[in-house]
Parts: sequence; C-alpha cells; structure tokens
Amino acid sequence: MSQAAHNSTTDVIDAFSSASISIHDLPPEILSRIFFFTLPFNCEFEVFDKRSIDSPWVLGMVCSRWRAIAWQTPDLWSSFKLGWHLVNNRSRGLDHLKDVLARSRQAPLSTSISSSDLQLGLEPFMPLASRLCNLRIVCTLHELLLFRFWGFAGFEKIGTVD
Repeated sequence: MSQAAHNSTTDVIDAFSSASISIHDLPPEILSRIFFFTLPFNCEFEVFDKRSIDSPWVLGMVCSRWRAIAWQTPDLWSSFKLGWHLVNNRSRGLDHLKDVLARSRQAPLSTSISSSDLQLGLEPFMPLASRLCNLRIVCTLHELLLFRFWGFAGFEKIGTVD
C-alpha cells in the first residue's frame, strides 16, 4: 500500500472514530435490521413467554422507541412457538397470539404447536392457513391421528406431516 493510500485510509478511520454516533441516531430501518439479527437464527420465540431473552418481547422493554420499531417489524413476529400449557387464561393467551399475528402483518408464518389440545392450538390459524409456510406439531400418535381425522381445511397446502 502506498503512503498516500495509507494516509487516506487513516483519515477515514479517524473521521469515523471521532464521529459521535449514538444508537438513538440510527434510522428505524437500520434498527429493525439490527433487531432481526439479535434474535437467534431460525429460532421460534415462545408467544406466551414475554421474558424470554430470545424474543422480540424483550426489545420492546428497552424504551418506547425500540418498542415502536420492534412492534412494526413483521419479520420479528413471524416465527414462533405456541405452548398453550404456559397459558393460565385462554382469553389472555388468545389476545397475545392475536397481537403477534397482527405484528407479523402478511409475513409468511412458521410455528410450532406443543399442545395436546390441537383444536385450541390451531383455531386462531384457520383464517391464516395460506400464510403458514412451516407448521410443526408436537403431539402423541393418538393426537396426530385425530388431527388427520379432523381434516382442517386449508392446511393441505402445507407440506407433509412428520
């Protein structure tokens, strides 16, 4: 590297080092991408566990600006687990799920349901079946047979059941 190129590179580094850029100065579009990369890759967050560090719920606890940006970033809300066993109040649980689905807007959905009550677990998804790109159901063989017997309309578009 020539001396001139080295000096130019050093000048650029010095300019960035002396710049006072705060995270509060970043535009919402950049923050939303940073938020996306703070969550584990291919990790589904638990809808009903608002304290999980691996969920977008945590981003909303930092400050009102972060909450507004996180709530408006559909990709943060499109991959999740439903553990109905964590819900004490079905009505409140459905409200949490509706919030997540609203925040996901039209993003393709990926979800796991670990409930032994498939009807309760799948009920909110019936109108959204076309948005489901991945549905994983953790259940007993008996429950799987019931699920196939019920024949939920719209779910035939989703791949095979393992």
